[in-house]
Amino acid sequence: MSTLEKAIQFSRNSFANGEFIQRLGSLIEIVTDSKGSVSAQVLREYYTKGLFNIFEELGIKSKIIDNPINDKPPFLIGTRIESPKYKTILFYGHGDTVPLQTGDWYEGINPSELKVIGDKIYGRGIADNKGQHFINLMALLSVLKTKKKLGFNLKLIFEMGEEIGSPGLFELCELYKEDLKSDVLIASDGPRVSVEVPTIFLGSRGAVNFELEVKYRSGAHHSGNWGGVLRDPAIRLSHALSLITDKNGEILIDQWKPNSLTSEVKGRLKVLPTTISETLDIDENWGEPGLTPNEKLFGWNSFSI
Repeated sequence: MSTLEKAIQFSRNSFANGEFIQRLGSLIEIVTDSKGSVSAQVLREYYTKGLFNIFEELGIKSKIIDNPINDKPPFLIGTRIESPKYKTILFYGHGDTVPLQTGDWYEGINPSELKVIGDKIYGRGIADNKGQHFINLMALLSVLKTKKKLGFNLKLIFEMGEEIGSPGLFELCELYKEDLKSDVLIASDGPRVSVEVPTIFLGSRGAVNFELEVKYRSGAHHSGNWGGVLRDPAIRLSHALSLITDKNGEILIDQWKPNSLTSEVKGRLKVLPTTISETLDIDENWGEPGLTPNEKLFGWNSFSI
């Protein structure tokens, strides 16, 4: 049996004997709603009570770092350096979640307790992001248990404020850029293209946010007295928006259209599943005409209001 096969078998065994579920459940039990229901101290406990034990098994040296922005959640940086000759991988994860929303779950499910129903695992944070980074950590442990070394250097950065916009993350990376310097960043924080297809995205959609404001005069002017003789800002704004896309969402500004959707990229996108979602019907005729849904998602720009 090869080292890879042994590592995979170790992972399967940890799932079969209940260890995986038990350990993931202990992370779910630490309520880490960063939007206001728990304190910064409780968020810190996700590191001390949740991740530190796993880090110790992995031989990771770690330290909690206060947020550069006052009163914002702390960060955790970890390192395992095996050789200066090795490449370095930086892992990202976040331990905070959105609110529990206890009343919105299926009957019999408590979001702060892991529950397995059929082939699905339920609990707040399972899908975003406790489940993802826990799988990564357990995969690393599987390698170390069978191979005794990773064969690369490992760095990790965790935050507890992703759901509130990652306050202080940019500033922290600026302050600790030498500590975090790596050859590649792996951030497991998103969906697969389908349940059956393990997915590695080699990039992500960027985003540009801007505001459009139309203001012709100060104060309010009643339409009963002024309608028909004063320009209506909302009407002017709606017409401005109609110059960006047509009624079907096709972008009308040539400079906003990418030139990166080459024939090679289109060829690679053809191997992806054609079903975008198992639960949501997409609007086939929305967006750029002539493109497949996958080409629109992974090779084109979109505009949203």
